[in-house]
Amino acid sequence: MKVLKISLMVAALLIVSQTGIFAKSVKIKLGTFAPKETFWVKDLNKMGNEWKKLTNNKVRLRIYAGGVAGDEPAMAAKLRAGQLSAATFTVLGLQDFMPETLVFSTPFLFKNDGEVRFVMNKILPDLEKRFEAKGYKVLHWATLGWIYLFSKEKVSTPDELKTLKLFIDSPEGSEVYEKAGFQSEQFSRQNLLKNLSIDMVSAYTAAPIYSLANQWFGVAGHMMDYPISPALAATIVKMDKWEAIDPKYHAAFLKAAQDISENAEIQVLKFDQEAKKLMVEKNLIINPLTNEQKKVWQNAFIEAYPVIQNMVSKLLFEKVVQLLAEYRKTN
Repeated sequence: MKVLKISLMVAALLIVSQTGIFAKSVKIKLGTFAPKETFWVKDLNKMGNEWKKLTNNKVRLRIYAGGVAGDEPAMAAKLRAGQLSAATFTVLGLQDFMPETLVFSTPFLFKNDGEVRFVMNKILPDLEKRFEAKGYKVLHWATLGWIYLFSKEKVSTPDELKTLKLFIDSPEGSEVYEKAGFQSEQFSRQNLLKNLSIDMVSAYTAAPIYSLANQWFGVAGHMMDYPISPALAATIVKMDKWEAIDPKYHAAFLKAAQDISENAEIQVLKFDQEAKKLMVEKNLIINPLTNEQKKVWQNAFIEAYPVIQNMVSKLLFEKVVQLLAEYRKTN
């Protein structure tokens, strides 16, 4: 009887201690470079409200949008240091934690959304496991449209771009473009408008939505109508914060995060075209390319492929190329 009482007491203490772990409130500070008026930030706020409601105010999400927490490299540093507990990154920030994500930024490797989704479905589950091994939980992935080339003067060929200084916001990107023969200048994206205005650079790459939101197109009034690469994004949270949340909420939290990704695909289709239309109304010139010119652009970066392979691993790069070939056989 005495042994039974002791066992019951131990069990009760274990239950109390386990409930105690998840009884305290959890505050999550999330950074994103997306401007606060964009659908992405509005959806993040909606997700935060759902988390708060589900947990009876125990989990609270505070969002630092529009570069308040710095550009993506700065946010990556703050996430590592614990000043942020979560962040939405494009590949620029993701590669700081997982260089393999750079494969999605390979210029002119992907041709359409179908190819991107097919490859994402095949390789992202493994990357999520690697993120967890490094101490980060991936809440969701999303594609935020495509990256295009914007410039102060019309650019239709690689040779024309080689005469201009191109803004690149990462050493990895600079290495790729310089290997392909282009001139690059690297600095924070927060300084792009100023540096375009003083002619430090004459060209940059960005999704139309971001070019409009930040008014960069007002200084560089030409856009080449040929997408360079998909704009992959993901929101990651530090594992210690994720594990501080009662596991019974995890599935619902991930569902709320996934809803953002699904809505993003719908919204991007709408706002991407709308952004182009609005910029054209404000004097942006969109320059179409011939099929021959597109082939020249595709070939221009083949010499840089070994550089990308060294960054993401030759094995992964070859796997992506193989997956694309597989997809193209039936699509």
